[in-house]
Amino acid sequence: MSAANRHFRDAKKESLQGYSHIPCRLPLEYYGVDTFALCEMNSYVLITQPVYEDIHPNLITIPLQTDFSMPYGLVYAKEPTIAADKFIQAVKAIISENQSSSSI
Repeated sequence: MSAANRHFRDAKKESLQGYSHIPCRLPLEYYGVDTFALCEMNSYVLITQPVYEDIHPNLITIPLQTDFSMPYGLVYAKEPTIAADKFIQAVKAIISENQSSSSI
């Protein structure tokens, strides 16, 4: 089980205390359009990131007020283009700078 899924599992347990009658599945590693269509066709509720808010015309996104956070990362080719590599290096520099300033 990935770290993200363990994090979701723990958040789910905490969030659904007192609602044991609600069936819940662990999140998927990947959300595709078929995932959202499945939710719409079966009246499932999906906890997801705001980035998916407009992915399906028959689904509604309601922001949750929670301390839960979802880690993100960059995915790129093993041999990125020059432009992509410049962006990656800029992100690495920002991360390094933030880590340095937070340890002060």
